Amino acid sequence: MPHDKAPAVGINLSALRTRLRAFAKSIPGRFQSINEWIAEKTNSSVERVVQVELVSLLGIGWTMIQIEEFSLAILAFIVFAVIAMTQLVIWPGIRGSKEITVVLKCFSTVILLLISAFFIVVTIERREDRPWSNIQKLWIKKAPATASAPIVDIGPEPTLESLFNTEMGYWRFTVTTNEKYYDKREGKIHVIPIKRQIYAEPDAKVDFVGFLVQQNSEFADGDLTFVICSWLVGQVAPTLEFRKHTMPTVWFNPSQAGQRTDFNDLTFSGRVFIYYDGLMSAKQISTLQDIYSKKGMTVDLRGPEYVAAQVLAWENKKALQKAKK
Repeated sequence: MPHDKAPAVGINLSALRTRLRAFAKSIPGRFQSINEWIAEKTNSSVERVVQVELVSLLGIGWTMIQIEEFSLAILAFIVFAVIAMTQLVIWPGIRGSKEITVVLKCFSTVILLLISAFFIVVTIERREDRPWSNIQKLWIKKAPATASAPIVDIGPEPTLESLFNTEMGYWRFTVTTNEKYYDKREGKIHVIPIKRQIYAEPDAKVDFVGFLVQQNSEFADGDLTFVICSWLVGQVAPTLEFRKHTMPTVWFNPSQAGQRTDFNDLTFSGRVFIYYDGLMSAKQISTLQDIYSKKGMTVDLRGPEYVAAQVLAWENKKALQKAKK
């Protein structure tokens, strides 16, 4: 029994292939019959009907792209290619020149495929991420639009001095003094400009002190940075005293309308900020913290590593803003 069924299956597949070939060969004739019927009804020639069909299909396809019916556009270009191919198949060619006819048909087929592929690729590129048809918009839910965050001016790249001048948004009093330091190693006196700031926090009724120590042509030594920062522990009290004699004692607090703050009522918090651009070792920094701690103060040392971290944060914000534009 198995041997009897095998030939039957083979015969059926063979018959199916034969029918498919016959149907494929009949397609050009079927298109030709339709065009002949149209030509007869319109009192025109078959060639003219084919020309109108091809031009119309290209125009329809391009129009569908403009109204975002991309699936219909591709369908129009495919039908264009099919009709043009059928015309190539039924074209009898040049009489007596079979070889030239084959070459012309091959060449025309390649050109036709390139033209069709070009229009289909253009359609896909123009679509981008939009739906293939406007009908799809009926059931595709759009994501709610989110308001873009306003672009905030992050200002110029931070430097040691700009951080000293702008960080900690408290009321501040600033004074610069030229301090003389005698270097025993060289037997030389260095004149070092030191900027001092007194920060007042009226709401909490406290104040604290900041110093800016910058290197110059006479002061470019890490060890000297450590010595100056150590020496500043004795300058906290004179700085606070200097404030009492050089600035008003009463300040109107904008956060509390009608309220005044007497600076004589402020209490020193014990906090000291030192901004410096010299290099100090971990041991020197630890020693400085101990020196200030013994005087009942807490020192916050902000040197090159601190500035580098602030610059990196600034660059990240700048890159994020650039990406949002």
